[in-house]
Amino acid sequence: MQRFVLAILFLFSPLWAIEWDVRGQVSLWNTSTLDELEKTRIGLRYIPEVSTSHVFANGQMLDVDISFNTYAQRDFGAGQNETSLSLYRAWLRYSGAQFEVRLGLQQIKFGPAIILRPLMWFDQLDPRDPLQFTRGVPAALFRYYFLNNANVWLWSVLGDDETKGLETIPSKKNTGEYGGRLQYPLGPGELGFTYHHRNADLQPFLGKWSHMIPAIYQFYLGPIPENRYAMDGKWDIGIGIWFESVLVHKEIDYFQLDYQKYLTIGADYTFSLGSGLYLAGEHLMFDISGELTQTGNTTELSALMASYNLSLWDMVMGLFTYSWETQELFSFFTWRRTFDNFCFNTSFFWNPETDLVGVGGSNSAFGSGKGFQIMVIYNH
Repeated sequence: MQRFVLAILFLFSPLWAIEWDVRGQVSLWNTSTLDELEKTRIGLRYIPEVSTSHVFANGQMLDVDISFNTYAQRDFGAGQNETSLSLYRAWLRYSGAQFEVRLGLQQIKFGPAIILRPLMWFDQLDPRDPLQFTRGVPAALFRYYFLNNANVWLWSVLGDDETKGLETIPSKKNTGEYGGRLQYPLGPGELGFTYHHRNADLQPFLGKWSHMIPAIYQFYLGPIPENRYAMDGKWDIGIGIWFESVLVHKEIDYFQLDYQKYLTIGADYTFSLGSGLYLAGEHLMFDISGELTQTGNTTELSALMASYNLSLWDMVMGLFTYSWETQELFSFFTWRRTFDNFCFNTSFFWNPETDLVGVGGSNSAFGSGKGFQIMVIYNH
């Protein structure tokens, strides 16, 4: 990962003499659990960003974007401080009227689902997060746009030992991942077909326990080939409707958990009440089994999101997710006031003592229990 980023910065080095656009975002927050207020966490994040672009005589363009994630947090419950400084984005893009090529540390996101996202393969975006913060992936991405609005994506990602998206097992470090996507117009919407291949690595997943496995079984800890296949679609037929379906196949016969199957269906509509009441609902079915046609351990989640603009500056939003397996309800409310450069968020969460899997991944600040978060955001 570090070698990849250094190589990208080396490619960018001739651009340092160009005039750059400088901006940034500062966020300050506290997150508290009502039952244990003494375990409050406060945090500060600053994301400075610089970008530049150049348009050539033929109309094609070269642009660059670099940003850093500077972070500090105090956990009063654990009595610990945490600080970090890392690259957040660092990419170079060459684009024309019908294509773009982007190389570097970047965000890759696709699929129509907004809450329960089987196609959350490379990001960990949480609909409850006002920052929409997610770690980037080191990748090369090519997109081509046809005149009939169809488009093709091709990518290559450098694997590392951290999970991304909905992964529970990280990729083999410094190995190549590759895939692609086709989006094709169909009626008042479009269909999408997506494929991705990687090699998963059990060693970081098992952590300190891996050395306890007998040597005769160590060969099982080698790279595990994984293929992902997906189809999705979205249409506007008066209301918006969509689906995402994903099949993940890992070649791990000794666990008898080779196949993961996901299906999300969703719909949304804006009602003409006042300034407009927006409602979106999704239902996710997830199954893991040893055979493609077999039904194994099944989990189902339903989610409902509602938002309403109280004024030009104020917005309220509620998100409710129900687990049919555990019969638990996860509730989230937020009020947001936005000015020219400032944004104030007050959020409340009322959750069971178990974490909500599949919404924002491990990136979420809204875990188990009941509590609140106050966040102030400044953009310059």
